[in-house]
Amino acid sequence: FALVGLELGPILGGEIVISFRAGDVNALGQTAYFGPQNPITSVTPLLFQDPTGFEVLVDNGVDNTSPISLNDIGAIAFTLNGISEGRGEDLATLATVGAITDLGNLGGNDSRSGPLSYPLDLNNSNVVLGYSCVSMSIVDNTPPVYVYAYFTWYQGVLTPLPGVGQAPFINSTFSGSINDAGQIVCNEFVSDGAGSQLVRVLLVDGTAITVIDTSPVGVETYNGGFVAINATGQVAY
Repeated sequence: FALVGLELGPILGGEIVISFRAGDVNALGQTAYFGPQNPITSVTPLLFQDPTGFEVLVDNGVDNTSPISLNDIGAIAFTLNGISEGRGEDLATLATVGAITDLGNLGGNDSRSGPLSYPLDLNNSNVVLGYSCVSMSIVDNTPPVYVYAYFTWYQGVLTPLPGVGQAPFINSTFSGSINDAGQIVCNEFVSDGAGSQLVRVLLVDGTAITVIDTSPVGVETYNGGFVAINATGQVAY
């Protein structure tokens, strides 16, 4: 369920505004969300609100097209848009009390910018699940193909998700969820051997990988969109 159009608090100049980009709410009633873009500077702030107060966590360079994930200890995973700040990269980022942490990337570069990484979810141990560009290739004059892979990040260590194949970004939607037991559900795109793509829904539990479902890309039943896992390991997709 999306929190859309909620009157969440003062943003700019002490005014009360309506935010149409609310991101996530946790069990404590805390909320992390994107504020409205400043029409003069084109800046989109990342905002945090709990029953005791309101805070602007990041006031520049936030990628408001990417997901926000807020856990029950008040940590927030989001994307810092370095391209808008001239740095040439999108950064998976974790905001905790008193700290903003760049989670790093898997080394692949976008030809227009630089290393790219995006968070998808985090659990209450501050383990972040995300995906990052691994490589970029151009054949003749065709559009570049960007290959991405999933990663987990914990306490400064970024690790590719073992056993899950990498996929071109074209026609691929990366989605994933992680629970407090560290179980992960995510998409994997594979070839059917006849020139078409299949999307698989995977449950990753340590080194054990279970294929929950497989569908041709583009079918109505499932095309690589939303996935989620709860505390007991039940999966929705």
